[in-house]
Amino acid sequence: MGKTEIKVGIFVLLTVIGLVYLSIRINSKGFSLKGQKTIYVNFESASGLLLRTPVEYAGIRVGYVEAIDLEGTKARVTIKIDPKIPVYEDSEVGLHNRGILGEKILAIKHGGNKPEIPDGGSIDAQVTGGGIDDAFRNFNEIAQAVKDLIKGGDGKPSLRDIISNVTEVSEDLRSLVRSNRQELNDIVKNVHGVTKMLNEGDLKEIIVNLKETSTNIKAFVNSADPQLREAVSNFKGVMTKIDDTVSTLNRVVAKVDRGEGTLGKLLNDETTITKVNETLDGVNDFVGRVRRLEVSVGFRGEYLSSAQASQSTASFKLQPSEDKYFLFEFTNGPLADSQRKTTITDYSETPGTSKIITEKIRKDSFSFSFIFAKRFYDLTLKAGLFRSSGGFGAEYHLFRDRLSFGADLFDLSREENPHLRLYMMAHLFKIFHIGGGIDDVIQQNGRRNYFGSVGLLLTDSDLKSLVSLAPIISR
Repeated sequence: MGKTEIKVGIFVLLTVIGLVYLSIRINSKGFSLKGQKTIYVNFESASGLLLRTPVEYAGIRVGYVEAIDLEGTKARVTIKIDPKIPVYEDSEVGLHNRGILGEKILAIKHGGNKPEIPDGGSIDAQVTGGGIDDAFRNFNEIAQAVKDLIKGGDGKPSLRDIISNVTEVSEDLRSLVRSNRQELNDIVKNVHGVTKMLNEGDLKEIIVNLKETSTNIKAFVNSADPQLREAVSNFKGVMTKIDDTVSTLNRVVAKVDRGEGTLGKLLNDETTITKVNETLDGVNDFVGRVRRLEVSVGFRGEYLSSAQASQSTASFKLQPSEDKYFLFEFTNGPLADSQRKTTITDYSETPGTSKIITEKIRKDSFSFSFIFAKRFYDLTLKAGLFRSSGGFGAEYHLFRDRLSFGADLFDLSREENPHLRLYMMAHLFKIFHIGGGIDDVIQQNGRRNYFGSVGLLLTDSDLKSLVSLAPIISR
């Protein structure tokens, strides 16, 4: 083995040890590499709160939720936070929503006028912040207000009344200005002259102008009677048009009340409202399933003693619930023995004779596995593709899943015996596992391999913790 292989092996070993150490630290203490202090928060309702929910202070993540317990009639939530973050007796601690999907966070705000809560102390949670549910409630209130504005009644003004009043006032002002435009111009000029004379201090001219103004006003009043009669006549025509408009609006409102048209169905049809609610329930159910889906990625290396070769496996695990999962694996390892016969003529011994030499050749092979597994108590049954061929298997778990024994049977159509694999696996710190076993047990042609393995399995929570740890490591 050359120096380059030794250096690569040492680098891979140090990397694995570093990942194991960081994952253990993250699983035990969250995102911080320093000590943490414990605060207990009492909630009237902790609905939607999950373990390892982020705790934020001034919008910065400073801790996480470690435990959720029931104490009397309240929920007692245990949080771990940075010891440098002060939490006072008058601080506001509440559950808030973030984003359209309603991701929960625990936020700490304000405080400082009362003593600081020590490590192990407790505080009562405040009223939680609004989220997507409050937004839907506000939308319903706005829709009801629009409906009341259109319909009116019960002492409330309707849209029809408002339009009618505005139209009436505007038409009156228009008629008045149109019929008395010259008089109004004269009044404006006189008022302007009065103000000018007052500014200049000419009292006599002021008196004269006041007389002229009074004369103009008298003339305006005397001449206004026929003009007002004309304005009233015009106003009757305007009112006729307004009545037609109001009749049209009444017909539209009646159709809406009867549930006719798109707007009427939206406001009155219970079937439409039921479908909208069912759609929202379906969206909420889908989002809930996605949030409950646990995703894991892993890597496993094995050394096959008989083949004197190693094989590596990368895995991707989807677990929608605790009793079942889907497993995708990509394996790169030695292919089964293939034989090649070479005939060599040997003239040094008996002339004309030949010697047959059989050579065994082993090549690397890439295979794919897609396995569905269902757990029954301590027994897990598996079926699907095992290394690119159909098969099934079983696994039995002991000591709270810290130790497991399993068997996989696949490649059933092989000319020789099927491929049987027996193994044992020990799980350490939930992410690190070691094991060993016998590969191709019932094969008698030299392909039976005793193997040992070591690997990692990181969940989506572990990956999130590693991502949140990156800024701290960079500092």
